[in-house]
Amino acid sequence: MIAGDRDGRALDRLCRRLAELGAGLELAAVPPPGGEVGRHRPPGRPVAAQAAQHVLRQLLSRHSDAPVTPGAWILTRSASGQLLVTGPGTGLAVSLAYTPQLLVAAVARGRRVGVDLEPDCPVPEADLPLHLLSPAEGAIVARTPEAFLVIWTLKEALAKERGEGLLADCPAIDTAPYARAAPFALVERADGGIACHARFRSGNKPYRLALALGPLRR
Repeated sequence: MIAGDRDGRALDRLCRRLAELGAGLELAAVPPPGGEVGRHRPPGRPVAAQAAQHVLRQLLSRHSDAPVTPGAWILTRSASGQLLVTGPGTGLAVSLAYTPQLLVAAVARGRRVGVDLEPDCPVPEADLPLHLLSPAEGAIVARTPEAFLVIWTLKEALAKERGEGLLADCPAIDTAPYARAAPFALVERADGGIACHARFRSGNKPYRLALALGPLRR
């Protein structure tokens, strides 16, 4: 886990709570382009993307019921771009997000998962895409403009969990009930799923993280 002491402890507590729900979360620094991961990436693939898949495969092996080596996992994408695990284990859902410096991988058993990660950089109020927000989200941002990134990362995580494109009907993904919650709080959704957002620092850079877990499959 890559974060400062206080933030690292908060992230560790979050990971322990997620483990109780059959889910896992892993943060890692993106290695340099000339490192082992960078040298073995396919042509045209960013180092961060290759590193994120490397971390995800290790996370899958830790959450597998049976021993599976990280390289044995088969990862594909749906027609909408959702990352899927098609073997050798079953019942596991995954999600990835990354920046040039930091990546996050998430896995969940028996339920869908979505994760997003963004540098916590101020967005000028004039540039806020308010037309992409629900009325309740717009009211939050009108009062607290810096809450926009909380809302946006939650939207991204929920869209990934659902396997939908975010821009198809962005205002319909209403994150207001979860954006109002305290950072690191696991908020129960009306559909039986869970949403969470967090702010932490890694080195001297602040980040916003959001996680969405779908309802348990019956």
